[in-house]
Amino acid sequence: CPMVYVSSNLHRKLDSRTLWFVEGVFDGLALDRHDLQFVAPSSGYWMAEQLITAVKWAFDCGIKRVVCAHDRDRVGSKENLVLGSSLRKWFEVEFVSYPDDSKDMAEYVCKNHRHPDTLPRVDMPEVASHFLSLPYEEVVNFDLYLDHRNTAYSTENYRWSQS
Repeated sequence: CPMVYVSSNLHRKLDSRTLWFVEGVFDGLALDRHDLQFVAPSSGYWMAEQLITAVKWAFDCGIKRVVCAHDRDRVGSKENLVLGSSLRKWFEVEFVSYPDDSKDMAEYVCKNHRHPDTLPRVDMPEVASHFLSLPYEEVVNFDLYLDHRNTAYSTENYRWSQS
């Protein structure tokens, strides 16, 4: 079984009862710039062990509300639906809608210089509708995926974080 990690800033004990669930570490760091509490899986999607850990942390920190803020692509939209369905048993759940110029939290905050709290909130049927409207992504060789998407993406996010 591979090691699974969850990135978070919950150890800082910020004065908030809201926890943002995001897709990646750079998205979490964008939230951290505004002292917003976040959890992010290391793998880009939530494995059961990671989600159980995040929920336990949320209970321990007195979290009452969660915001599902995964990327606006098909995978992120699906993750928002699955995550939101699971979490609403214990928390008040909100979903965000990214504008066309931002594919994720890192772009919204770091590249486009906006505060996360200004993201419009949508309900679960709108998230489902968005998911169903998106095309399936082309299957590519894993090595190419890492070389051309994640590496470039990480470099871009690093540049935005420096501005």
